[in-house]
Amino acid sequence: TIWSVPGWMKVSASEDYFSAGAPGNWDNTENKVDTLFYDEYAEYASTLVKIFKEKTGIDIYALSLQNEPAFCEPYPSAILPPALYVKLINIVGKRFNDEGINCKLFMAEQVLKQPVYDWIEYLNKMKSDPTAWQYSDIQAVHGYEGNGITNYTADSAAWVYNRKVVQDVPHPFDFWMTETETPSLTWANALSNASAMSTAFVHGDISWWTQWDYVEHYTVLGKSNQMAYAQAQFAKFVKPGAVRVDAVNYDKNLLVSSFVNTAKYGKNLSTVIINKGTTPISIKLSGLNIPSNFEVYQTYNLQNFKKVVGGAQKDIAFVLPAQSISTFVAPLPNAAPTIDPIKDQVIERDYAEQSVTLTGITDGGEGNQTLTVTPTVTTGSSLVQNVRVVYNSPENTATLYYTPVSDGMGNVKIRVDVNDNQTVNNIGSATCSIIIKKTTTF
Repeated sequence: TIWSVPGWMKVSASEDYFSAGAPGNWDNTENKVDTLFYDEYAEYASTLVKIFKEKTGIDIYALSLQNEPAFCEPYPSAILPPALYVKLINIVGKRFNDEGINCKLFMAEQVLKQPVYDWIEYLNKMKSDPTAWQYSDIQAVHGYEGNGITNYTADSAAWVYNRKVVQDVPHPFDFWMTETETPSLTWANALSNASAMSTAFVHGDISWWTQWDYVEHYTVLGKSNQMAYAQAQFAKFVKPGAVRVDAVNYDKNLLVSSFVNTAKYGKNLSTVIINKGTTPISIKLSGLNIPSNFEVYQTYNLQNFKKVVGGAQKDIAFVLPAQSISTFVAPLPNAAPTIDPIKDQVIERDYAEQSVTLTGITDGGEGNQTLTVTPTVTTGSSLVQNVRVVYNSPENTATLYYTPVSDGMGNVKIRVDVNDNQTVNNIGSATCSIIIKKTTTF
């Protein structure tokens, strides 16, 4: 995130404003970038991305062009109203595109409760612009009150509304929380912060969560504190690229968020359950195609991120301590590969070689398995010859070939197996039913 460009681009000629609480309106401040220098701003952003890559070997995934764009602060800051932010996105985005820079642009990192330049104003201005939304498809917010300091936690209804606004067509955006801060280091605050995360993930479809100032808030004398351990209940098990899946509970004291990691991270199902209540709660993990056994890790007031001996089992009661965070982790069972049903075939005898397109071939959603497709004649093997399938993994279609024998008539069934080459649940099948009948003559 850029907090301020060099002072020579700004009306104030300074990166800092030197005092806090100054008016946050564009017309009332010199703490802003001169619009004559927006092209130079684009060059500055482009150079930042390139130098970072040169010095670290790492590609910046996404860049924000202005931190909290309605605040004048005694540290680097600048005012950037919605219309000019969108103008800047267009200029920087075009430059990135022209130079082949793949770094995404996210915006506007406005605080959720800011009365001046509400964060939704930035979003709406972006969505209504004919070109800017193509350069930036990530909406980011900060979890603070209007003063930019006091922690603000939206409730489930607010996050549902926020999500709808962000993901509304025709230009849905990803939704990030790129800064928030917990006011103290007590376990109550750590639990509250974890609860805010769970609420944002489930009801806001937030896909990125960042806390402010790890060193000061998550360590004491160089060692992790309970804020860090509470965060680890998510961060250790919910990896980049994970997909959130629905998890249902009927206890108002429980917050449940569940994620499936990619194959790169073991395709684990990671379910974080927060017991906000002051008494233990007994639960059962139930569902179709979920693991039978889970490792469990817990953090609460008297325990820091400890593995529970014996873990938990599907459909067996498990007790959650009062005011605790528990993460249940297990690799998902292999999903069976798929293939669409095959339309029945009716042909006349002595036809030449036939071909049938096979569709819906997948590895069941694993995304990383090598598939083989094999035909087997289960009925009428004497009526067809040269039966084979042409297929290249991981494509979703294949072609089944067969040739009727001379003068052959009757019923044929060819079973097509899709194998993902795993040890269990590794076959998906469909059957091609064929009727070979007497040639019709007139």
